[in-house]
Amino acid sequence: MDKYLSKLLACTLVAFSTTAHTVTITWEDALRMVENENQTLEAAKKDWMAVQENESVATAGYFPKLNATTSATRSGSNAPSGGSFVSNGVVLNSGSAGNISQNYNAGLNFNQNIFSGLRDKSKIDQAEWRTKNSFWSYVSAKAGVSYSLKEAFANLAYNQELVSLSQSILDRRESNYRLVQVRFQNGRENKGSVLLSEAYKEQAELDLLKAKDSLDVAQVRIKALMNKDHLDTVEVTGEVPVMSFAEIKSSVEQQALETPAYNKAHSLEMAAAEDISIAKSSFSPTLDLTANALRQGSSYFPENERWNMALTLTIPLFDGMKDVASTKQAVYAKYSLEAQKRNALLDLLPKIRDAQNQAKQGDIRFQIDQKFQQAAGTRAEIARAKYNNGLLSFEDWDIIESELITRQTSFLASKRDRIIKYAAWENQLGKGSIQ
Repeated sequence: MDKYLSKLLACTLVAFSTTAHTVTITWEDALRMVENENQTLEAAKKDWMAVQENESVATAGYFPKLNATTSATRSGSNAPSGGSFVSNGVVLNSGSAGNISQNYNAGLNFNQNIFSGLRDKSKIDQAEWRTKNSFWSYVSAKAGVSYSLKEAFANLAYNQELVSLSQSILDRRESNYRLVQVRFQNGRENKGSVLLSEAYKEQAELDLLKAKDSLDVAQVRIKALMNKDHLDTVEVTGEVPVMSFAEIKSSVEQQALETPAYNKAHSLEMAAAEDISIAKSSFSPTLDLTANALRQGSSYFPENERWNMALTLTIPLFDGMKDVASTKQAVYAKYSLEAQKRNALLDLLPKIRDAQNQAKQGDIRFQIDQKFQQAAGTRAEIARAKYNNGLLSFEDWDIIESELITRQTSFLASKRDRIIKYAAWENQLGKGSIQ
């Protein structure tokens, strides 16, 4: 029976080890997987590529149009001829003659626009501006995904360390609880101190459970970004790079002018300006060259040939004020987008400044919390020795122990927040680690 249980346990362990395994990735690994697999990036890139094709569509106006046609027609009619005999309203005999004809056509048609009031040029320029707008949307998507990845990576690293810290705190609380119990049994501590120590221990157990749950969520988040949801457990190692303040040498105003948000607004305004040119082209005459060659006959391929060529000048005179209204509409739309571009700039200035300040403050907070943690750790070890020797009251010892835990968790949070704030600053500038 014992051998059977041993074999069953061994098989279970083998099955578990083959189905649930931990994958450890560095920042470079995560970045590479996101660049290759992230679906948000893929969608934004395909949108950009699709919009680029509109430039080819717009250039078609400069090229001639040539098409071939062919048709076959069969027609006929029945007409009465000769006499007929009618009895009691019924035709007993009638004569008719059929007339059926066949006709075949084959032709080539050519059309070349020579002048259309610069409409084609404006359409090409407009398509280029719309491509630029889509490109800046792609840049913005890369910056956004880069921010999300840095946030997810930092959160996963934070929760990994938090689980370890929570386990360490639980071990410490259990040790403290046993120490207080011993002192209570020896008559050197009161019942309230024992109950409080027990409550601290149970709180530490809850904190460990919460940390493990948060770790599970953080793993799911980063796997989704990498499009690797089939992985079992993911751990991260290494540091997330942060942008140096030395890299930014321009003013906040210049930084705002280089952001995707501003450039998207600018490209939309310029595309709207081309709408004005397109609308105004309706007031200009158009010149077209057309030609066609046609063959007709009663058999295929027809032999009778005719052709014609024409140069047509069309001068617009009156269309019910449609062109005037279209031009006014385009002008108002351009003014609206011009105002939106200005508003985008004004909106970006405080956001970039605030994000930059938050990054600086996060850096300083991280350094301060690091010193607090070191000081709290040293004080806690000294206080524990004093309490164990009866040189420190439970109340004073409790304050120092609680401060240690607070400083340890604060340090972990500030370490994570520092990375996220730097990433948020990058995101406001439209920058990131994704190329």
